[in-house]
Amino acid sequence: FNSMNRINTLLRLVLGLGLCFRTRTGGIGTAWDDLYPNTVESEDGMGLGGWRGEHVISSIEEMNLALNKYNDTGLFLEFFLPWCGHSRRLRPEFRRAAAISAGKPVFARIDCSSPGGARVCVQFDVQYHPHMLLIHGGKSYEYTQRATATEIAKYCHRVLGPHVLPIKALGEFVELLEEEQVVVVALLEEDGKIPTFFSEAARLIKDQVRFVSLKGPVFAEALGLASQGQTLVVVRLQQHSVVWSAQA
Repeated sequence: FNSMNRINTLLRLVLGLGLCFRTRTGGIGTAWDDLYPNTVESEDGMGLGGWRGEHVISSIEEMNLALNKYNDTGLFLEFFLPWCGHSRRLRPEFRRAAAISAGKPVFARIDCSSPGGARVCVQFDVQYHPHMLLIHGGKSYEYTQRATATEIAKYCHRVLGPHVLPIKALGEFVELLEEEQVVVVALLEEDGKIPTFFSEAARLIKDQVRFVSLKGPVFAEALGLASQGQTLVVVRLQQHSVVWSAQA
């Protein structure tokens, strides 16, 4: 129970800061057109698990089989409508992202205009098209970032990676801060272990916020802290940090 309280407290803190300082484009909005390139390419098919990401899942039974088979590998899904302009413009980027990812995760599509596909869309409560989800380890992560092959593949690599990214060099941490708007840090002793509540919080929202661990006095000194063993939320956009102390 105490661990759950810590997880919830950390999530509220991180997500609160993220809402203040992080800009994410939702599925519907004035910037929707900016998410998609203007190219459309013809399609050719490959089976589920193939590197082209062309397979269309056509029933709830097939979806359930895929979810079981690729739970560990990851399954990246696109829910589309054949006549939707945004769905058509996504196709070449989705295909390239599948090729870049090389089966980790597996890419597949669901045609929400077909009878079987429509039932799958209802199962996942799809409200707009194209709608993209990454399912991994029994959890669904909704993809709402730019629909380019590079960004999709980068997102998949991040979510399929460790919940908490270990950072071993100060330069590596500085480079990460240049890329991210919000970074949550577990500052540990040299032989310290990542707290369970910290790892679980990272698992729940790692698609939105980067969680990292730092070990050694060099990081504490660089961050202006007297000691380690604290959880530190670094908000890059405002160039200041919020420190939250908690024991594992």
